Amino acid sequence: MIKIANGFCDLCVPYNEDKEVMLDVFKELKEAGYRNVAVEQTYSHESLNSKNGNDLIPEPVKLDEYKEQLKNKLNLFNRLTIEYSDPSVSHACNRSQNFKKYHLIAALPTTETALQHSCQLFLGDIITYNADTVKIRLSRKFYYLAIRRNMFFELKYSPAITDASERRATISRAQQYHMIGKSRGIILTSEAKDPFHIRNPYDVACLGYIFGLSEEQGRAAVSTLGRKVLLAAESRRLGKTPVLMKYDDVNSSSSDEKEDTSDEEDMDVDEQSSQDNLKRKETSCNKKDNKRIKIS
Repeated sequence: MIKIANGFCDLCVPYNEDKEVMLDVFKELKEAGYRNVAVEQTYSHESLNSKNGNDLIPEPVKLDEYKEQLKNKLNLFNRLTIEYSDPSVSHACNRSQNFKKYHLIAALPTTETALQHSCQLFLGDIITYNADTVKIRLSRKFYYLAIRRNMFFELKYSPAITDASERRATISRAQQYHMIGKSRGIILTSEAKDPFHIRNPYDVACLGYIFGLSEEQGRAAVSTLGRKVLLAAESRRLGKTPVLMKYDDVNSSSSDEKEDTSDEEDMDVDEQSSQDNLKRKETSCNKKDNKRIKIS
């Protein structure tokens, strides 16, 4: 079982091979007030189809070293973002053993067919986008279908701060979510590659107003909904859990003995209660006789 802390969540921090930069980003997130952080690794459909050994998806990066340096004050999770255009990517994911090792799975569809597939059948937790895929339209039917499947839609604020085209793409996608689904199931993440791109979670919640979110939705997008994503992802990973039930055979001798002893105890209780009732009747009769004698 994963450990989920009560607090703010940033579920999209791109992995950097430079450990010093990665550690600086984690420290900045901790000082800003975040408690649950997901480290993102992105793989495209083309790389999944390449023949690089038996398992097409590489193993998630090890985060134990960072946890020790942060003194376990920051819960770190592994996230895999799959960019694909063909729904057949699900077959490659189901065959992969490394796919099951990631805590979070995000879909980055590049075509309308892939977007509908991600809402309807993709075995993941988050649906995301980039500047190239923002023009893909999503219908209300598939939006609510994804919500019913415990999937969430992502809006990233760091690219909107640093790049004008990304800002237009983010606002356009946010308006689309607001028109077709009233901004339900929206989470706000950073995608911060540098410590200077990280913002305070309260500022991020206020930034949600620009993206069409209400005040309550803005707060939930960086806190409660992030924890719901992690819980839904853990439920998806665990799947069906076997339950062991113990029962007694009614035809066994032990059960018969238990029934016999219980019957004997019930008989003893009945006899004791009947004797008590007789004593009460005798005392009441004696009292009546004494009253008659006094009157006479």
